[in-house]
Amino acid sequence: MLEAVPYQVHTILTDNGIQFAEQPRNRNTIYSRPMRFDMICEVSGIEHRLTKPNHPWTNGRSNG
Repeated sequence: MLEAVPYQVHTILTDNGIQFAEQPRNRNTIYSRPMRFDMICEVSGIEHRLTKPNHPWTNGRSNG
């Protein structure tokens, strides 16, 4: 995907879905694990930001 867009992606805003982020109860605990999406972002020099839980209107920015 990064090769398909005509501009440099520097930040990606996603919701807290399990495909993008560790479950909130497991974040920063001994049970937390690296997420594949975060690893790809890090290697590509992209900042991954998460929307606030239970604030779906925030995600409208990334869908608009």
